[in-house]
Amino acid sequence: MTFVLFLLYAAIGGGVGYGVFTLTDVGMPLSIAAGGIATALLGQIHILIKSDRSTKEIDERIDRVERTVRDSVERVDVVEARTEAVEATIKHELTERRDALVTEMKQLESLIDRLSKSFENKLAETSENAIVAPEEDAILRDVRDALKDGRVDLHLQPIVSLPQRRVSFYEGFTRLRRPNGSLVLPAEFLDAARRAKLMGIIDNFTLFRCVQIVRRLAERDRRVGVFCNISASSLEDSTFFPLFLEFMTENRDL
Repeated sequence: MTFVLFLLYAAIGGGVGYGVFTLTDVGMPLSIAAGGIATALLGQIHILIKSDRSTKEIDERIDRVERTVRDSVERVDVVEARTEAVEATIKHELTERRDALVTEMKQLESLIDRLSKSFENKLAETSENAIVAPEEDAILRDVRDALKDGRVDLHLQPIVSLPQRRVSFYEGFTRLRRPNGSLVLPAEFLDAARRAKLMGIIDNFTLFRCVQIVRRLAERDRRVGVFCNISASSLEDSTFFPLFLEFMTENRDL
């Protein structure tokens, strides 16, 4: 487009030179010079107008960039303010949650201490009253010693959901440990413990081990349940089960 305009300016300059030559007594060289001057003036005017438009466009672009920068700064300030608010909220919630966990763990420890005394009394009663076959005497000694010393382990078997294979639940199994660290598996002690009426004590330990595991999982924000198999006699235990139900009622989040 600019090239066409300059051709037009040249044509106008040629017309001016021809008019000067025909209408005046000026010679050919001066007529050509007059046409060139006219063409140059028109071109200069065109360049000035073009540069003025370019300057306005540049100013407008600079203004748009400045507005964009200001908007970006405002957005960054808003994001920073929101981030600080979220951090403060999270810190407050974590503090409250930690305090609640500490309180609940203290309640759990107190309840376990109360139950430990009951366990010791029951162990003494079963030791005095239960009639045990000679071949079961060794395994029962291991069971009683493990219960007295609190050497009760909880083995967790994960239960996954398909197709993601994500752990949804755990099933808890009780194992006892001897002083040397070797394990007494359920297949070895269940029958003897049942005959000696020690299943309630074992189930009690298992239940509270499950509670401890659930609490640890909750601290890590893992929504995973734990199945705990207990014997029917534990459900009728007037010493333990009401206390356990009371504890679970007060801690419904478990």
